[in-house]
Amino acid sequence: MKEKEKGETKLFFQRTDTSYKKYLLIFSIIGVGLIIFCIINEHTELMSIMGLLMTLLILQLGKVQAPEKFVLPLVFISIILFIGVNDALVRGFWLAFLLSVAPYYKFKIMLRSSSSIFEQKFTVFQDEKQLLNNSIKEIKKEKNTIKETLTRYERLYELSRDMAHIEESNEIAERALAYISLKGDFRFIAFYKETPEGYIYITSKGNGGYDINDIDVIRKEAARRNSYLEFPLIAGKEKLGKIICDGVMDDKQVEEVRVLVHQITLGYQKTLLYEKVRELSRKDGLTGLYLRRYLNQRLHEEVKRAKREKYNIAFAMIDLDNFKEYNDKYGHPMGDRALEKVSEIVRQNIYGSDFAGRYGGEEFCIYMPHAEKEGAVKKINNIRKMVELKTPVTVSIGLCLFPEDASTPNTLIECADKALYKAKKCGKNCIKTYETEAKT
Repeated sequence: MKEKEKGETKLFFQRTDTSYKKYLLIFSIIGVGLIIFCIINEHTELMSIMGLLMTLLILQLGKVQAPEKFVLPLVFISIILFIGVNDALVRGFWLAFLLSVAPYYKFKIMLRSSSSIFEQKFTVFQDEKQLLNNSIKEIKKEKNTIKETLTRYERLYELSRDMAHIEESNEIAERALAYISLKGDFRFIAFYKETPEGYIYITSKGNGGYDINDIDVIRKEAARRNSYLEFPLIAGKEKLGKIICDGVMDDKQVEEVRVLVHQITLGYQKTLLYEKVRELSRKDGLTGLYLRRYLNQRLHEEVKRAKREKYNIAFAMIDLDNFKEYNDKYGHPMGDRALEKVSEIVRQNIYGSDFAGRYGGEEFCIYMPHAEKEGAVKKINNIRKMVELKTPVTVSIGLCLFPEDASTPNTLIECADKALYKAKKCGKNCIKTYETEAKT
């Protein structure tokens, strides 16, 4: 409140607002006119008084920081008057005026010079600040890059650690797809093993509606949508297989997957070498097919996977017709030749993803993942025809499906055995499905 009262009681000559400046300038112009009038009419005393008033006015203009374009003309006129007037008193007044005005405008000139230097230094400071900001951005970018690299190496370490304890190549394949599927938006992704006969399907994620055993069709369909990606599994000069994808990834994600695939390839190569040694103890020496114990183990694993991923399994049991009589008539060496030939036909007429084994004696089993009934019947019937055509024996076959006919590995075997019994009963050298057997 006191401050407000002080503001209200300011004297007229203490004000610094715009209107006050205007009044001072107007009075200055009038004063200059009167001085010129006095000079012309030689009014020395009056001119002295006016000089004093002009000095006070210009000093006041300095206090309110009047524009130089108004003050400098007054100073110029004052200098002319100082030179042109002979009266000592008048000259004294004008000299006092010049001396009073000069310090303020000298200070103003120095201030302008200092301001110019400050602006230059401030510009340099701004440039340095910008450079510093750019450096900070680069450091943050490098920090993020290092952080991403460390994260990638940590994931690779975790992947290597996980795979070091895996002994099954199929489990490596499943883990590989689980890791890779996190890197992009995939409609379908599959793992294939390379063999001299071609690529063998191992496992997949997603459902693209493809025939999983026909890579060319998958490639064409995905390429048509510009979404086909392929990652070969190469260890040194050895081609182990490939992972194919129907999905979308950017360049960064593709590069990350390539690094993962390299690590996966090393783990996959290790398990393949281990499996080659292990298979020698799992395969039947005569037929080259897997033994019953290992067949059951693999069937249990496949059924668990089929329940999780919701796909069908076709299971067939094959038995040589009248094999005991054949052995008795031609001898066991000829019987062994017949078994070898039948097992060879079985291997040649199933997919790489299918699994065949010798169940015992003259019985063979095949399970076929992702198989529909019609396709499975066609495949098995082709085996039956080839055996009849190329060997001296015939076979009877029983077929059932998971989960349509059975929901466990043991019931699958039982259902296939019942269908086989029905085929034997119906004259042999034929195929019967469990559905057909159950209805009759």
